[in-house]
Amino acid sequence: MNAAVPATTAGHLVRLGAIVLLAACAPVQSARAQDVAAGERAFNQYCRPCHAVGPGAVNRAGPVLDGVIGNTAGSVAGFDYSDDIRRAGVVWTESRFVEYIRNPAATIPGTRKIAVSVRSESTLKNIYRYLERLDAEPDRALPAPVTRPPVR
Repeated sequence: MNAAVPATTAGHLVRLGAIVLLAACAPVQSARAQDVAAGERAFNQYCRPCHAVGPGAVNRAGPVLDGVIGNTAGSVAGFDYSDDIRRAGVVWTESRFVEYIRNPAATIPGTRKIAVSVRSESTLKNIYRYLERLDAEPDRALPAPVTRPPVR
């Protein structure tokens, strides 16, 4: 049997399929938004004392973190990195970021990064997602960082 489906029924099926797909994706997007919000809170608590993000951000004890995700460690203009981190060739993927923040000296021996007290992998991943989201905002202009002399 080859019964034809009326056009109106086919159109309803397509719309229904789209609604089901959107409904299935909504919890993922909501969870992702919660991860980003949690990452922003964690960034403000653990990272902001040494790092800045956003328009007008300047290098502090640590480099500006705008645009860092997916880039090579030691590449923020104007920051005084150790030779070891410049030579490491590490690209900031989620796994490398989490590993480095959890234990900087073990990940890149010779780094001057001070270990922070964040051990929770989910918190570290949320910080990564927050930085990743900042980089993905289409209307966000990322100016070249203004530098101050490094804190020693």
